[in-house]
Amino acid sequence: MEYLFLIVIYNRSLKDSQSICSLIKSISTLEGSTFIIWDNSLEPQAKSQLDWLSSELKKNNFIYKHTPENKSLSEIYNSFLTLAPQKKDFIILLDHDTSFDLHLFTAHREALNDCTITNLYLPIVKFKNKIVSPGKQVFFKSLPYKNLHPGLMPSRHNTAINSGMIIRWSYFTETFKGYDKRLKFYGTDDYFMMQYRKTNKSFYLLDYTIEHDLTCDPEADDIYKFRSSFQEAQKSFLILHSNGRTLSMAGLVVFIRRLKHTIKFKINFFS
Repeated sequence: MEYLFLIVIYNRSLKDSQSICSLIKSISTLEGSTFIIWDNSLEPQAKSQLDWLSSELKKNNFIYKHTPENKSLSEIYNSFLTLAPQKKDFIILLDHDTSFDLHLFTAHREALNDCTITNLYLPIVKFKNKIVSPGKQVFFKSLPYKNLHPGLMPSRHNTAINSGMIIRWSYFTETFKGYDKRLKFYGTDDYFMMQYRKTNKSFYLLDYTIEHDLTCDPEADDIYKFRSSFQEAQKSFLILHSNGRTLSMAGLVVFIRRLKHTIKFKINFFS
């Protein structure tokens, strides 16, 4: 099984990326894979960092792309395949702050041996011991699951975050038509799931849990960083629901969210 990994990092050294360190710990199961490191940091990685990673990834292909202009995720996701030297079986998307081990990949292989063919495999994702992905999508609200069981899950009324997605190469390159270019750093995951639901009735939930750090969560440690992320997320939310009457309802939802957070945190979420 060969994977193409895309790891997007921002203002983080390679050695300080939880995702990259997790991949290194799992390298024994990833023979034949390709790793694309897309670095949105202002400054490129030091040569010592790149040499270290090249050594740790053994004989696997390693590609480093630096874009100091901080390209949007939609731009990156729409173009990274041009860097791939050859076709793989699956694509795995990762942010820089996701923790896992080699059992993620053994869980994926076990799912494939289950003889259930699907185009998307998702781990359970937790933040501060709470399940954040997949989540139930009810109208405009994403509701967390308290308990989940591995196996096929319906795509309808479910969403997921990008980091940890294992996407079949053929679906991503042939059926999926790319990301909405208006989306910057939030909303690409919801957009992908919205498009996925149109042609796929189900995805496979792996018997594996990863840890992921969220900045756009009310329980994030830095409330001002959360506010900034929240504002960007709401802009993306309006883009995702920008058709006719749906936009009016989405605008009302955003107003209520801002009011709720302003009252709760006693800082202005309207600016």
